[in-house]
Amino acid sequence: MRVCYHIFHFQGGTLFNAVFGTLLFCHLQLEHKGYTVHCLRHSFASELLNAGMRLEVLQHLMGHQDIEVTRHYARLTDRTREEEYFRAMAIIEKGGVDGEY
Repeated sequence: MRVCYHIFHFQGGTLFNAVFGTLLFCHLQLEHKGYTVHCLRHSFASELLNAGMRLEVLQHLMGHQDIEVTRHYARLTDRTREEEYFRAMAIIEKGGVDGEY
């Protein structure tokens, strides 16, 4: 038996690992508030990405074979983009990047 560690992983159009997602979804009665499991997956992916998780790690957790699907699910916030920009610029300004471009 193969163990699946994917979060809210869909296989063949059906929810494969529904224990966490469905219990949380039902417990919070999100369907009555207009949310879907699909929406929950987007929020989950975006929160992890904006918390610093690498896209490749998130791809595995989401169960996506194509990283472009993960990019579709996970959205960077403007704040994360700004923080990453200034972090990178600080490294460059200190001469931390050395190489040919």
